[in-house]
Amino acid sequence: MKKLIIILMALIAYSTHVFADKVSFTASAPDAVVVGEQFRLSYIVTTQKVKDFRAPSIKGFDVLMGPSRSQQSSTQIVNGNVTSTSSITFTYILMANNAGEYTIPGASIVADGDQMVSNSVKIKVLPQDQGGNSGQNNSSSGSIHSSSGTSVSNQDLFIMASASKTN
Repeated sequence: MKKLIIILMALIAYSTHVFADKVSFTASAPDAVVVGEQFRLSYIVTTQKVKDFRAPSIKGFDVLMGPSRSQQSSTQIVNGNVTSTSSITFTYILMANNAGEYTIPGASIVADGDQMVSNSVKIKVLPQDQGGNSGQNNSSSGSIHSSSGTSVSNQDLFIMASASKTN
């Protein structure tokens, strides 16, 4: 019985490698952002064997954070069919500086021993007055009206709190 279980486990492990999907490396970001708005730029590779991530030169944006690396993997067994997926995501938080159209070139990695380059990303940066959902700027009083109807002015105080278990 033990031998049968070991053989079945070996077959399952072997089948996940034989029927593994082809490795892909893609970049994603919003199509349009507003000047001063923060947004996420993500590079996703569909394998766990990644070396040497090289980010492109990101011009026209402030890099507020990144790259941060996160890993995800899952295995599903449905009616005897085994499906395993895994991915690594490299994430940047960027902020647009000036209105215009920008292209962020593809990043490069070595995945499963092969050199790969992601797609480039085109982002249209709109002026603040064309932001749509970013609030309406009232230049006569220097205040911004949010979608909830409350008014925020230059005289209001903004406080950000951060919790830490170590301090």
